[in-house]
Amino acid sequence: MEGLKRRGGRARLLAWRDDEGDWHPLRAEEINADVRERAGEEFTAKDFRTLHGTAAVAESLALAGPQDAMRARQRAVAEAMRQAATVLGNTPAIARSSYVDPRLLDAYEEGRLIDISSGRSVERELLSLLRDAE
Repeated sequence: MEGLKRRGGRARLLAWRDDEGDWHPLRAEEINADVRERAGEEFTAKDFRTLHGTAAVAESLALAGPQDAMRARQRAVAEAMRQAATVLGNTPAIARSSYVDPRLLDAYEEGRLIDISSGRSVERELLSLLRDAE
């Protein structure tokens, strides 16, 4: 995929400008090295996309509520994957296979959802739910 072009002909969307005003492309390796340094573990930028996609699914499933019928649960999951795909700019299949933590879907099958009325962020609720799944 070709990146968006910025003025001056650079083909990279992510870049930084030095003191002289010259643009330098920012590579994925540089971003991931910074994430690892700050997180202190083996994290990458993909982990943020996974959190974002999983949070979108968690919120969608919470809004759908628990469903007793298998077909209703399947429809709710399919809609949640469409929501995640929109947020991530992917297809629902890619969102599900690459950017949604499967423990969330297991929890939903068991009737466990995040509490979107708790006053806590969706991400905090999600992390609590996933921690309980371990």
